[in-house]
Amino acid sequence: MVLALIEELLTKVQQLQLIMITVSTGEFKIHEKEKEYTLLYKNIADLMEYLEEEGVYIENPNNFKSLSNWRDHWSSLKSGYASKAGYIHDLYTSVFNKIDIISCQYYIKDKSQEELVDEWQISRFESLIAKIKQLKLTMLSVATQGQPVELVKSEDEGYKKLYWEVRLQTSILREIGINTPSYNQFQSLWQWYNYWSFELDNSKAVREEYIDNLYETLLKTIDKALKKYYIQKSSLKEFIQDLKRRFNQTTYTQATTDSIILTPILSKNVQTSNLKLDDIFQQQTSKPVADSFSVPATQTLDNSLFATENYSSIWTNDKFMNPEIFLEQNDVVCLEESLEKFFATRFDNASSWKSVFSSSGVEESFIRPLIFISNPVEFSNRVVAKFKAYKVSNQLVYYHPMVKLLQYLLNRKGSYELEDQDIELFSKLAERGQENFNALKARNTICRIESPKGTGIGTGVLVGKNLLLTCNHIFTKTQVRQAWVRFSYNTDSHQLDKDLFELDMTFVSSHNRPDYALVKIKDNRQQQIAFCSNETLDSGQDIRIIHHPQGNLVIISDLGQITQVGEDYIDHNLKTDYGSSGAPIFNRQWELIAIHQGNPGLGRTVTPGSTGGIPIRAIWTQISPHLS
Repeated sequence: MVLALIEELLTKVQQLQLIMITVSTGEFKIHEKEKEYTLLYKNIADLMEYLEEEGVYIENPNNFKSLSNWRDHWSSLKSGYASKAGYIHDLYTSVFNKIDIISCQYYIKDKSQEELVDEWQISRFESLIAKIKQLKLTMLSVATQGQPVELVKSEDEGYKKLYWEVRLQTSILREIGINTPSYNQFQSLWQWYNYWSFELDNSKAVREEYIDNLYETLLKTIDKALKKYYIQKSSLKEFIQDLKRRFNQTTYTQATTDSIILTPILSKNVQTSNLKLDDIFQQQTSKPVADSFSVPATQTLDNSLFATENYSSIWTNDKFMNPEIFLEQNDVVCLEESLEKFFATRFDNASSWKSVFSSSGVEESFIRPLIFISNPVEFSNRVVAKFKAYKVSNQLVYYHPMVKLLQYLLNRKGSYELEDQDIELFSKLAERGQENFNALKARNTICRIESPKGTGIGTGVLVGKNLLLTCNHIFTKTQVRQAWVRFSYNTDSHQLDKDLFELDMTFVSSHNRPDYALVKIKDNRQQQIAFCSNETLDSGQDIRIIHHPQGNLVIISDLGQITQVGEDYIDHNLKTDYGSSGAPIFNRQWELIAIHQGNPGLGRTVTPGSTGGIPIRAIWTQISPHLS
């Protein structure tokens, strides 16, 4: 049922896109296609409504209910096929992403990882390489030969079929642990035509290099593994393990901007993280479905493959807070000089220096290894080096020797006659330290939700003794029957089972709208809890999110803002991904004010460049009786 609807939706969207292209470029008059367009538009809306009844939420991004509406908009676009066709295909990017995810999920239904691995014989890898090479040749031919419009028209249908086959296969590989990158965002040759027309030099060499870079890592890695397989005559299992190792060792954080910015419109979406994994849908169905999309059916959906094509396989974000860093490199020299001056002018011997450390409250375990020599320059350098290397304990998140010492000196700045520049530096570092303490404390309340063990499907926050707050759709969309939470999954973590606890799936309180779940954790020893605030929120208010994007290590975002406030929702502009659903959103005071939801589904459109969240005040009546 679901796949039959999905297949029909994909076909009708592509038909609608073609009509929009042909009328906007003068190939047909509006009155010649208006009736067909209106009927298709209604059919698409009906299909999305049917899918919603089955638990699959796909929002219609096309607000042009008639070709006349479309004409009013296309007049503002650049002239020619490229900009108009590119715009139309960018318009449905989120829909195509969801279709890709759903088809992949149904393919892996009722199959263990071992069964999926067994399906991937060597010939299938060779076939994948051949398909990718054909994609590249098609892209090159339409970008370098004459009459690009005619070439795109003739080649687009075949290209799209091949593109979806490759995309599905690479998604399946990621399911069995082979972290293949997917850099080609051009779901249609019209999108590719639009991009090279406006963004690349009119040179075959430039365009050829760009196309090569799209699949370079994928092709080279598989090719190297295949060569080793043929030489050593290893087994399929050994080949798969080798391939996993190669991809896991490859860093996919190389510059991807050029390969994902298709048009000014899609560029804006990507840069503002508008197309995110947790935008996909809130619930999935477990009903039997027809095998109409060339994939097996009849099983519940799993969240592990909800992978957006807008991010690399390893989630990266240059705007995040690292609370482990108390002393940045550019402050090292300044602090050395300030302490050197302090020790040289305020005291005349190393014994007095040791007394300062002891009086400041710095722990003996830090003081004891220090070598209190009489040279203030060398001593200061050693102290600062130890400050920089010091790691805060999860059990003692409000202690760092540098912060202790600097606060002590600041409290006695008059008697020690500290200079203004030293006061400014010490204050900055002490304030940063306090902010780090708050961040570390908040991070200790965060956990990754896993089902099965080791597979992240969402994020949660501890709000009471053994009580986890998260989003309900994390569990309902995949019919999760058993789940675990893992605390302390950060850069110092080794996924230790001591931090892993099972959830009691008889929820304390939950609801689809507002989308929240309060869940009991079995035998949890974690005592740190987040303070919930039901304060009134404002647009423009600074916020942070702590989450496990793509199920990866926990990340504390840099400051973002609330972009819109409703009675039972907020929109925010923080970058998120699948695995972020249910994550806590904090205010400047590190109070829990909302949980991240993602796309709220049909019925409400988020602010452009934003995703949705559920404010604590919207669920306060339901959860407050259970909070201690």
